[in-house]
Amino acid sequence: MLNAEQGTPGAVGSSYIKVTTKLFGTSIIGVLAISNSTQQNQFATLSSWGYPEFSFDQSPLFLIGKIKYQNAISDSALILLSLTKWDTIAMQRILVGQAILNTPADSINTTWTNFSIPINYPIVFNNPDSAQIVIQSSGAIGFEIVGNSISVDDLAFDEIIPTSILEKSIEKQISLFPNPTNNLIIISNIKGKKLLLTDMLGKIYHSINNADTFETIDLSAFPKGIYLIKVSDKKEVTSKKVVKE
Repeated sequence: MLNAEQGTPGAVGSSYIKVTTKLFGTSIIGVLAISNSTQQNQFATLSSWGYPEFSFDQSPLFLIGKIKYQNAISDSALILLSLTKWDTIAMQRILVGQAILNTPADSINTTWTNFSIPINYPIVFNNPDSAQIVIQSSGAIGFEIVGNSISVDDLAFDEIIPTSILEKSIEKQISLFPNPTNNLIIISNIKGKKLLLTDMLGKIYHSINNADTFETIDLSAFPKGIYLIKVSDKKEVTSKKVVKE
């Protein structure tokens, strides 16, 4: 696997993963993507969608494990988790949750240290269908330092959110009709909540601070495209896509 190797013994078992920044021809490489794909690990510019993913349909609160690292003055290592889901309306993969761990630059840790990375869910808790874990021995793309390394063991997800709780979220309660639409959209089950209608770049087209159970928005004067209905209360924020035809 080029710059990824199996070390032994592991923190809790017989082996662990070590990724080291090395020079291959004229390229400096230090990336490992964890996947159950039959493809070989891909080495390219780091991107949320640039590496293979594996099937995963739960919503954990933390990514945990054990870590060792060796970092140069201007470089550090990172672990990036992306939880994604296929959006059948937009016909593209969307980010459901993400967690990032950056090791401190100019530091060496030769003993196994526990880590727990909180997972951020920008659209409430929404079960993904895939997950991706990227381990990168150099965090500064274009300024990688040969010899930087990161060792990881005992990776696991922690504190899975039960499905019963997920089903009570705002996202499970509200509904939009009709969708797609060419004029009116009716949003239901949003009494007392705040509502925003925005485009995909965040421009606000309509807002309601204290919604009734049912609200109707006229989209007839808006350009065709995909919009977001953002609904929030004191505990949660969720978004649903509306297609204006």
